[in-house]
Amino acid sequence: MELHIGEKIRKVFEGQQKKKGLTVVEFAKQLSTGRQNIYRIFERKSIDTDQLRKISRILQHDFFQYFSRDYKAFELSKELMEIERILEIKEGENKLLKAENSKLWALNSQLISKKK
Repeated sequence: MELHIGEKIRKVFEGQQKKKGLTVVEFAKQLSTGRQNIYRIFERKSIDTDQLRKISRILQHDFFQYFSRDYKAFELSKELMEIERILEIKEGENKLLKAENSKLWALNSQLISKKK
């Protein structure tokens, strides 16, 4: 799932609205921007890191944690794909070893019967 930072900001802002009575106008003033720009921020899928730092400070919420989680999930996904690739290789090797083992058992049986 792709991170939509504007939606995260909106949800936290709405929580601050209910909890502390923060208005869009006050939020915009603290962010040194216009009211309409706040609504544009809520629509953004990405945002400038300096602006996100300011928003985090104003709303007292670490928005960077969502990027960290997203990155960790991406890294885990890459690791999982690598593990699956290695497992596939090992399964192939295991099949080859089993076939080789069967041949050796057959050869061993032939050698034992010749000795008798």
